[in-house]
Amino acid sequence: MSIESVFNAKQALFTYSIHELMEMENEGRLETRTTRKENVRKLRSYITDNYATGDIYLPPLVASCEEGALGGKPSQLVVIDGNHRLKAFLQLETYILRGMSSVNDVEYSEAINLRRVLDTIEVPFQIFEGLSVEEVNQLYIDHNRKGKKVGLSKRIAYDSRDKINVVTNRVLHVNGQLKEAGVEQEKNAVMRPANKNLISLAQLRTVVELFLKEIEIGQKTKSDVDRVSEEECCIALVNSWFEELFKLYPAKSIGNFHECMLANFPLLLAVASFAVDAIGELAFEDQMKTVQRRMRNLSTIDWERDQDVWTRFEGDVKGREAYFYLDASKSNRKALIEWLQQKGGE
Repeated sequence: MSIESVFNAKQALFTYSIHELMEMENEGRLETRTTRKENVRKLRSYITDNYATGDIYLPPLVASCEEGALGGKPSQLVVIDGNHRLKAFLQLETYILRGMSSVNDVEYSEAINLRRVLDTIEVPFQIFEGLSVEEVNQLYIDHNRKGKKVGLSKRIAYDSRDKINVVTNRVLHVNGQLKEAGVEQEKNAVMRPANKNLISLAQLRTVVELFLKEIEIGQKTKSDVDRVSEEECCIALVNSWFEELFKLYPAKSIGNFHECMLANFPLLLAVASFAVDAIGELAFEDQMKTVQRRMRNLSTIDWERDQDVWTRFEGDVKGREAYFYLDASKSNRKALIEWLQQKGGE
């Protein structure tokens, strides 16, 4: 326990076992806010998926107690921040009981293993003493509205659990031509025509997800012997797709919307969708050949921005340059893919 006085409010750090928190909850000594079931379920899954390896990284919950309660360990709390985390922890007992009554051997085994470690789990709390109702509400707002969100580039760089982020990060760092074409890492979209980067990091992640989903469809039908690592397969296919893309238009100028329509992301995503469509059930070598063939079949298309063909699709004329921007709707993407299939002979 460490007690400090910050901003005229005494605060301390304590840890509570799951059983302590359940007892406080049952006796009405935990005052909490309304939670969303979906958020609680995601956090509970995060805990149950990672408790075995100890890879659970959650910040302390924030709570308030009555004046003078920090003379010892507070037995009654008003939870300010972390209500969803608290609810996820409190649901572990019910989750375990349900698993122990399951006829599924895997679910039963997981429940038994979680039961063994339940008593070792300690939930940290940062507790403020004697806050008024107004101060409690303000602290809640400050924690949930004014905290800085982790940037997309950081989430992709450091999130080792998300396959899409892992593959995106690998492609970003190993593909020299993509670096030349430019990847906007700070903003979710690329503002045309001023920004000449080909793609944003969020958009690159969308392309990677497109490839990965198609690969996963095929992997489900293959034996363990035939399977290729999904991540390695996706990295190779995405890099091959970019290699063929830069044969259609040079990497150094493909992101220049003054001249190239491929700088319009709806068209770029349609090209990726065309290339990867229904390749999942093929062997990896055939997947690679199919992507390369389809991309090369598009070599007869003139990708210059000022071609009249683009105005056949949904879009708007925008900006002082009066450039035509393709619409990102599903219907427009479908129309673009069908047009690419006609041009590519598919």
